[in-house]
Parts: sequence; structure tokens; C-alpha cells
Amino acid sequence: MKQNNFTHVLGGIGMENTSTLTRFVQEGMLERFEALLKALTGSSNNVVILDGCTYNKSGDDYTVSEGSVYYNGEVLSVDSFAGTHATQVPVFKQVISDYTGQNKPIYKDGTFKDTHGVRKMTIVMGATGSGFTDCSAAIVLPNIMPTEWTLLNSTTGVSLISPSGSVSGYKCNWKEVDGDIIMNFRLSLSISGTSSLSILLQLPVPGVLNREEWGSCTVELSTLNQSWPAMMIRDNTHAADKVKIFTSNNGNNGTVLVTGQFRYKKG
Repeated sequence: MKQNNFTHVLGGIGMENTSTLTRFVQEGMLERFEALLKALTGSSNNVVILDGCTYNKSGDDYTVSEGSVYYNGEVLSVDSFAGTHATQVPVFKQVISDYTGQNKPIYKDGTFKDTHGVRKMTIVMGATGSGFTDCSAAIVLPNIMPTEWTLLNSTTGVSLISPSGSVSGYKCNWKEVDGDIIMNFRLSLSISGTSSLSILLQLPVPGVLNREEWGSCTVELSTLNQSWPAMMIRDNTHAADKVKIFTSNNGNNGTVLVTGQFRYKKG
């Protein structure tokens, strides 16, 4: 982690305040936040709600309160949002720098430039899966903290339907909240095939799988250094205590990391 050495600043011996120094300090702070939050969430490629961003739906009307999220190594502000649509839903769509209302410092060439930006995550109405994640499906940090959770650390209960391959690791933290089971999982696979990725995952506690709106899942393929959403659904062709995860494999082999959160009714 980046950290300045100030032992050379003694008495009247100062140091020039340059853009290089300012950038170094900022990068050091961001590195620490990224490492901490990635350790808590398991991945920097999921949108994780840190505060606020409360989702509400009434008919075709949607609201999301202001708050903050963690995504791709950054902590981002989120403005409150309201939208109406018959088929679309609010999605976390884009990361921007907002300079509205910020003072522009003057540079040595005599010009004023946008410098003090506020990094934000935008919300728009869109088709399910068209953004980084649907606002209703984003992982909430308080729900994945390790305290008061039961840990399942075993490859038992995981089966790879397609393509061919093997399961190298499966960790699942779960707890009961108001009669619901909240599970946070991390699954490692080695695949060799070009068909769509399809996984059958045993739930830690049997339940009624009718709460898909609480599901959030991401697949990362190491050979491409890319990630994309996966779907979690009830699969009536298998036992009631299993959930099916599937996504497009895009025809690539390699090591796959699947992370996500799911909430369902116990029973």
C-alpha cells in the first residue's frame, strides 16, 4: 500500500506540494478501501450497497433512496431516483464524475478546470440485467458480514450440469432473518467446454424458492478477466432444496469464480 515517508521533513526543510504527491496520497487511500471492501464482499465486480439505496415498488412506480455503493474498487455516491415503467426496472447503470456545484481551481495557465469531482453510480430505467445489476438485486453489505453466520465450507451439494469440469471449492455463509434464509456464497470451478454454464447448488437450509427478486449472482472467467451476471432460479426438475445457476459461457474454458447472494423462505 502506498504511504509517504515524511522523515525528511525536518525543521525548515519542507517539501513541494505537487500533483504527484496529491495523487500518491489519494491512490494510497483508495487502495486501502478497495482491499478492505473486497475482503468483505468477496469480489470487486459486484455492486454492493453500503448505505441507503432502499428499493421500493408500487405498481409501475419505482423509487430508490440516496446512498452509497461499492463497485470495481470504488466507493460511489448514489442520488435518489424515481421512475415509472410497465416493463423496465431501476438498474445501476454507469459510473460518472459529477462536477456540479464544485469550485474550479485556477491552474498556472490562468484557466479554471473541473477538478473536484464526486464519483457517482447512476440509476436508470432499463430491462432486467441491462445494467451492472438491478437495484432490487444488489447485495447489501450488512447482510454479508460474517458475524452471526453459519459457515458451510465443502464441495458437497454442488454439481456441474454443463459444460464438463470440476468443482474446486464452495463456501456458503448463511443465517436466518425474519423467517428467511440469507446465503452468501463463493464457488470455484474449472470448466472445459463451450456450452452455457449451468450449476446445481444445494441450499444450506431447505426452503421455498419463490423469492428470486432477492437473488444476485456474478460469474468471473479468469481467462478473459471479465465478469457478467448469472441467473438463479428454482428448478422444478431437481430436489426442492436446490437452486440452479446459469449463464452464457461465451465458448471459453478456464477457471470460473461464481459469487452471489440469495434470500428465500425457510420451510
